Amino acid sequence: MVQTANDTIWSSNMSNKVMYNSYSIIAQLLDTGNLVLKTGKGDILWQSFDYPCDTLLPGMKLGWNLVTGLNRFVTSWKSADDPAKGEYSVKIDKRGFPQLVIMKGSVNKFRMGSWNGLGFTGYPTQQLKRKQRYKFVFNEKEVYHQYEVLYSSVVSIYSVSTSGNLQALAWTSKKSNRIVIFTGGEDSCDNYAMCGANSVCNMEGNIPRCECLKGYVPRFPEQWNMSYWSSGCVCVERIESICGDNDLSGFLKYSEMKLPDTSSAWYNKTI
Repeated sequence: MVQTANDTIWSSNMSNKVMYNSYSIIAQLLDTGNLVLKTGKGDILWQSFDYPCDTLLPGMKLGWNLVTGLNRFVTSWKSADDPAKGEYSVKIDKRGFPQLVIMKGSVNKFRMGSWNGLGFTGYPTQQLKRKQRYKFVFNEKEVYHQYEVLYSSVVSIYSVSTSGNLQALAWTSKKSNRIVIFTGGEDSCDNYAMCGANSVCNMEGNIPRCECLKGYVPRFPEQWNMSYWSSGCVCVERIESICGDNDLSGFLKYSEMKLPDTSSAWYNKTI
């Protein structure tokens, strides 16, 4: 517990759960950076890794304990010199098929997508893939993401900035300075639902950034022409050049697309 003369600044809130007279309580800072409170027998009563701030460290779980309801997520600072809780957070959305999201308050800002066994579908590029091992656990008791560093010569962490961007930072044995490996959420196409329904966002820098899928037109053309795209596009009647000669059974192919939002998805648990 940390106190001033009159106020409690921080507390582990364990006093009502521990019989202090029954055994000794030990506070220990582990080599991983995890501060733990444990009994003399080694049972962990509380750990700082369950309450991350703005940084995700190796070995830290990002996600849910479905039994206790504990949700571990990373939150930005209020400002660069104020460590109070900011408005951005990185967390696991466990609705539908779980996915990793960056939120501004209660609104999605950036969707990194669901786990496909190798990476997150909405952000497949991972520059540290050969330096780290990733794990995603999804069962009846837990759903969380975790990573570990494979080589001691490289120290890497993930941090959410005050502007809501997720950064991968690294230090090496050759350089003591921090290196920004990548920053997610910088491109405007990363903004959640920027272009609205039935449209795509072009990350190649084309103007306009948003365009309707083939066979669709802007819902509100005047807004669309003013670069206000969030209202999306609507389907038009059959177009011969798109559908062919009375053939409505085919599909149009789009490549290099972010896979859909899975918060409302159904899935087969046996696969």
